[in-house]
Amino acid sequence: MSEQADSVRMHGDAATMPARHRRSLKADSIHVPPAVVLTGEMDIATVRSFRDAIAPSLERGGTVVVDMTNLDFMDSSGVHALIEAARQLDGRGCLFLHGVHDSVQRLLDIVGIPAVENIHMIACEVDPFLIHA
Repeated sequence: MSEQADSVRMHGDAATMPARHRRSLKADSIHVPPAVVLTGEMDIATVRSFRDAIAPSLERGGTVVVDMTNLDFMDSSGVHALIEAARQLDGRGCLFLHGVHDSVQRLLDIVGIPAVENIHMIACEVDPFLIHA
């Protein structure tokens, strides 16, 4: 467990249940490392910014959050950058694409990103970091 994690241990009716039937829940509050938040368009002219921003997270490994809630457009350069990032994480983590929507969602579906084992996508319109609230 991370040094930054706070642990909580809960026991239901543990005092009244026989030892073999006791259930418990361990809930950890983990301080999430910085996410990469994309706003605007990711194409051949801008993809370097994405690569630079995600590089430290790829080196660290683990779950890398890429928020796409405010990403309006992506071309094949962006797709290649995502695949490259997933390859760099291979066996050490995954990409979690949050807020994938509209034309970006269609593009990623067409090229088969959902089939990439360590890339996970979720459509959500809520800006999780309240950057544009």
